Amino acid sequence: MEHTGLFQRRTCDVDWVVPEIVCLCMVAIDSATRPSVHTQSERRDNMTHDPSAGPQFRWSDSNDAPWIPSTLAKGVEVKNLGKANGRAIQLVRFSPGAVFPDHLHTGPEFIYVVEGEVTWNGRLLARGCVGVAEAGTVERGFRSMTGCVFLLMYDLEQLFDSVNSVRPGSAQ
Repeated sequence: MEHTGLFQRRTCDVDWVVPEIVCLCMVAIDSATRPSVHTQSERRDNMTHDPSAGPQFRWSDSNDAPWIPSTLAKGVEVKNLGKANGRAIQLVRFSPGAVFPDHLHTGPEFIYVVEGEVTWNGRLLARGCVGVAEAGTVERGFRSMTGCVFLLMYDLEQLFDSVNSVRPGSAQ
């Protein structure tokens, strides 16, 4: 492990790292360790989106977002951090032993492991590792024996219900 300032760099099976994901994760780590400095009205006003105003910058403090239990898997919770242009970002927390159901990726999915370890299609990803799933891939055996937290970015039209999901726009 290599120390770079406040962050540690860990070698993993991934041959490349997407800089934007690393940046977002460092922001998520930082916000997870500091108290909120924004008033309730600032938070509410900033997350209001007025499409007539054109493209906008919006922010949120992950400390203010509640952990919401997953409706698809026991021991899994999410914090919805934001969405724009058909994509969303979440902080996801798995309790030790939690398993997510197998599912088809109808759009790309990106994960960055913030803490703990997760098994992703038979590959162990530890803190600092990145996983990228292209549209059309099937996620099997996504689980964490130790518990973990990861940053997840995905298309809002992504279907998470089963490996029998139908792609948007296809005949049903």
